[in-house]
Amino acid sequence: MRNEYTHAMATKLWDKGFEPDKMIEEYTVGDDRELDMRLARYDVEGSLAHIAMLETIGLLTAEELEKLTAGLKEIGGQIRRPCATATIVRDPS
Repeated sequence: MRNEYTHAMATKLWDKGFEPDKMIEEYTVGDDRELDMRLARYDVEGSLAHIAMLETIGLLTAEELEKLTAGLKEIGGQIRRPCATATIVRDPS
């Protein structure tokens, strides 16, 4: 039985109500995790530079920068390991 909930689960987030060209779909869907993992280290490096800038202009404290830097370096280390599986734990506070 198909209801509104199951329809929402079966619908892609980017669904615009029409079928995309199959070549485009094959190009953009499938190896996402592998491609994301190849780019992730650069995301971390960019984030490290960004938070350093935010601290420089006073939007982050030195303590916040230190915590964020440690977290990003930990994620970066997990990315560089073979078969990386980053575990992100949210601070409950």
